[in-house]
Amino acid sequence: YYCKVTSTYDATGVNSNTVSLSIIAPDVSIVTNNGDYNQGQIIYNNGNYFDLDAILSQGTNVSYLWYKNSVSTGVTTAKYTLQMSNTVHASYYVVATNNGGSDTSNTISVYMNPLITANPSSITINVGQTATFSVSAQGSSLTYQWYDSNGIIGGATGSSYTTPSTTSAYNQRGYYCVVGSSISGTTPATSTTATLTVEYAPTIGSVNVDGTTATSNLQIFNVSNGDSYTLNAVNVDDGQPNATSRGWYKWNGSSYGTLISSNDSVSTYQNDDSTEYYRYIISNTKGTAQSYE
Repeated sequence: YYCKVTSTYDATGVNSNTVSLSIIAPDVSIVTNNGDYNQGQIIYNNGNYFDLDAILSQGTNVSYLWYKNSVSTGVTTAKYTLQMSNTVHASYYVVATNNGGSDTSNTISVYMNPLITANPSSITINVGQTATFSVSAQGSSLTYQWYDSNGIIGGATGSSYTTPSTTSAYNQRGYYCVVGSSISGTTPATSTTATLTVEYAPTIGSVNVDGTTATSNLQIFNVSNGDSYTLNAVNVDDGQPNATSRGWYKWNGSSYGTLISSNDSVSTYQNDDSTEYYRYIISNTKGTAQSYE
């Protein structure tokens, strides 16, 4: 630009010096609504609202266009309001443009804390079978670690975990998963605990007469006429579900059909120099265990 000065006496006039006017290109950067980012990243829980704000250090009459993972979002406002979800965690930047040029902002990575969307379910199986527990989660760069009632399970680092072939010791064991993230600063989420029910038949450890353990079937125990003696069942496991019947039975000539006591221990006596046969029997819906007779 310059100015030409003329007069009625001098139509030729005089030109001023020339100055140049240029439109300053924008210089843009991103901040969040609370300035809560660290080294280019922010972390929110699912459902949280947050703002990404385009801030100009220079430039006027600017238009904006936001990008998510280098793909245009179509958002053209200086403030970009988002609600955290599994589809929102990504890298964002904005391009500011005016007649003087354009500028691309810094990039901010938005991460979501792990969110468990489906907890493991309790399972009932028969002894010897395996059980598989699963968890579903959303978040950024998820990691998984399973635990049971005994603590951390080595190598159980997937979204599901399958037990070994089960024994009665697995009955009522609890299982849960801690879902974390490889992104520093995120907060892990812990699932609810699922219970493993292992169904199995009852078992009998041993039986004894007055403390002497029976080691074979039809083992003889001599008791004088008129003396009392005690029958004991030791280390009896009710099984799962619990036993529906249990106790000491006496041979009635055709079967062990005479229940003399539903307790594990019973005292009786010899009164007629006869030979008596006894057996401890315990049953549940999964089977029956019988002692030596």
